[in-house]
Amino acid sequence: VSDLSKKDEKLRNSSALFWIVYNRLKFHLEARGTFQKSET
Repeated sequence: VSDLSKKDEKLRNSSALFWIVYNRLKFHLEARGTFQKSET
C-alpha cells in the first residue's frame, strides 16, 4: 500500500509541476500575443 501511495504522490507532484510550467508558458504566450496585438 505504501508503494502505491508513494507512486501516487510522485505522480501528483509531477503533474503539479507540469501544470505550473504549463500555466507559465500559457501566460507568457498570451502576454506576447496581446503585446503583438497592441503593437500593430
